[in-house]
Amino acid sequence: MSFKKFYKTFSKALEKGQELANSEKWKSRQIAANNIVIGVSSTVAMLNGVGFSFAIDQSTLYSASMFFVSIYLIGNTYFTVATTKRIGL
Repeated sequence: MSFKKFYKTFSKALEKGQELANSEKWKSRQIAANNIVIGVSSTVAMLNGVGFSFAIDQSTLYSASMFFVSIYLIGNTYFTVATTKRIGL
């Protein structure tokens, strides 16, 4: 799939928005994904707090974690907007 076709498909989904058939299932999965992100980030912070250090420096660890959290939040926002008729772009 070309990037142009990929972008066009995603843009179309944002413009129209499709109502979810099972919004309860979507919301429960969204909450589960949020809890996974919270669990991983808090575990890393606690391990770092008790003295367990990773083989990379603090700034690299921070940059990597911010990258993954940003990607997750962008995806979460996209799918929230793309799956409802009430807040299309």
